[in-house]
Amino acid sequence: MRKYLAVTACVLFASAMAAQSPLAKELSVPAYSTEDLKSTGPNGEPAASAMSLELTAEDRQKLKDGKFKVAFAFHMLSNEMTTTELAAIKDTFNELGVELVGVTDAQMKVETQVSNIESLMALQPDLLLSTPIDPISTAASYRAAAEQGAKLVFVENIAHGMVAGKDYVSCIAADNYGNGVAAADIMAEAIGGEGEVGVVFFDANFWVTDQRAEGFKDRIAEKYPNIKVVAEGGFTDQNRVTEVVDGILVNHPQIDGIFAVWDIPAEGTIAAAKSAGRGDLIVTTIDLGANAARIIAEDGMIKGLGAQRPYDQGVAIATTAAYALIDKKAPEFVAVPPLPVVRANLLKAWEEAYHEPAPDNIAELMK
Repeated sequence: MRKYLAVTACVLFASAMAAQSPLAKELSVPAYSTEDLKSTGPNGEPAASAMSLELTAEDRQKLKDGKFKVAFAFHMLSNEMTTTELAAIKDTFNELGVELVGVTDAQMKVETQVSNIESLMALQPDLLLSTPIDPISTAASYRAAAEQGAKLVFVENIAHGMVAGKDYVSCIAADNYGNGVAAADIMAEAIGGEGEVGVVFFDANFWVTDQRAEGFKDRIAEKYPNIKVVAEGGFTDQNRVTEVVDGILVNHPQIDGIFAVWDIPAEGTIAAAKSAGRGDLIVTTIDLGANAARIIAEDGMIKGLGAQRPYDQGVAIATTAAYALIDKKAPEFVAVPPLPVVRANLLKAWEEAYHEPAPDNIAELMK
């Protein structure tokens, strides 16, 4: 009996020690610049930094006197990025005396967005903000809005056939190419500088996600000769990414890592990998959502990502809209600097992105 208890105690002690074992060596934060922006606009326009936007006291008085109205037709409002962006827009408009008369959520459905634009235009806004889900299918709705007198400012995508400075004022986006570069650098370090990787991309006419994938692939090709992109899989429904990743893993069972174009497809990539017995697969992505942050904090399969700065982007969106409302010349393309994130800078990066501390569960995991 004593022998049994002693063996049991040893097993329990070993299990406890394993549970408290140190994390794998933490990855370094890729170097980046808030001035050296990698992205170009949807029609090749050079990027102006969001940090360069500025309103004078005279500008602010014009905005207050103008009693302007703005509406926003979102593509979706279901994650931390877009809700934080909206909060920053509201904060900035409140400060400037601009009324946000309507906000809609299309839930990534084109027909819903088309209907939402029509509903918002009934409110007679002076300016319409929007992220087109499908640039072609929604183009007629945006042209109709412009014909009704609304100025257009796009976010993260533009409507097909429209030209900055002529059909719309400006487009604001994260430096998505730069974030793709950051995800590639993190991937390269995580897999030891050599191996095979795959890319899971959004198979739609969506310029910003294209730039993310291009940034990742270009960086791998240019800087890491011992890493090869051996597979690419496209999806149109983020809830069916597992099917795409299943195919990659069947054809490339020894693949070392996969880059997924945003955080929800990254979660689908993880689910497929675990089902295939590939819990060792390295995943990088873009967008610092709560689930992605938790996985990084746990030292799980997502080893790092390139993050947007949604609060700063919301301020940039509202400020660019303010330029348009008072006929101040705005840059044709405004980019918000990238934010590389690994476990080592996770809590600081969350505060930079959201302008508030990380959720308690993530902070606790980092202890």
